[in-house]
Amino acid sequence: MMINHPMKGSPDIANYASLTAFGRFAYCDEVANAVLFVASDEASYMTGSIVMVDGGASAMQPSHTQLTEGREHYLRTYGAPSA
Repeated sequence: MMINHPMKGSPDIANYASLTAFGRFAYCDEVANAVLFVASDEASYMTGSIVMVDGGASAMQPSHTQLTEGREHYLRTYGAPSA
């Protein structure tokens, strides 16, 4: 989880923010509101759910199918890595 905070971090920190659909880190209240909803009676029918509060970063990552196809292409092209 990436939260917008005044504390300085890595010089590449802006690059991490660009990995989200929003192009920025979350604000604390955005994450807190998701937690409050899941803990509330409004979410009483939710069970075993994963709620991603990541600004769309996970949606911008390759899917399992894309990763598998990429691996298969690599193996066809270069063969299995030697141990």
